[in-house]
Amino acid sequence: MRKLNLSAGHSVTIWDGFGKPALHQADRGIIVNNPVQRQLVEGDLNARLRRFISLQLDYLGVEYTLDHDESVLRDSIAFFRKLVKPEDIAIEIHFNGGGGHGAEVIIPENPSKYERKWGERMSKLIAETLQIRDRGCKCEKTLGRRLGWMRVPCENFLPEICFLDNPKDVEQYFKFKTVLVLKLADLFKEMREDI
Repeated sequence: MRKLNLSAGHSVTIWDGFGKPALHQADRGIIVNNPVQRQLVEGDLNARLRRFISLQLDYLGVEYTLDHDESVLRDSIAFFRKLVKPEDIAIEIHFNGGGGHGAEVIIPENPSKYERKWGERMSKLIAETLQIRDRGCKCEKTLGRRLGWMRVPCENFLPEICFLDNPKDVEQYFKFKTVLVLKLADLFKEMREDI
């Protein structure tokens, strides 16, 4: 069975012991001032979504590995590189920005059949659950740059849940977040079992 590894993009935070962040990395991802939810910080949303998914995976009895919230990207990559085999799965949760609409999943420049298959299914599941546009599965080369996360030597996925700077996407995310957690956990379980 494949091992499942989960990370939350832009989520590194050092806590002060009183439940408040004492230090944030310079790159917290997308930050949007939303009139309904106030300030939305991608790194915080990524970490919360990963936490909820991991709780559901616990409930389902699915084994997984998480990196630490205190890890910057290079540390997370080094952490997972020591653990993974080529058939294992690495997923780093993100939200998108830049004025678009919908969900998409980024996979490596030269994807395996497994990455293509499950990237398409993941993008479709997120879009259908949130009732937003399915932007599909895209290779990192379509972004015009290489992503550090894609250097983890296994089956790699970077889901972009929705666009934080699109009020309708955000509304749909908060409306269907609980259902999304349940469905993603089920999908991740199925992905582990696909040999």
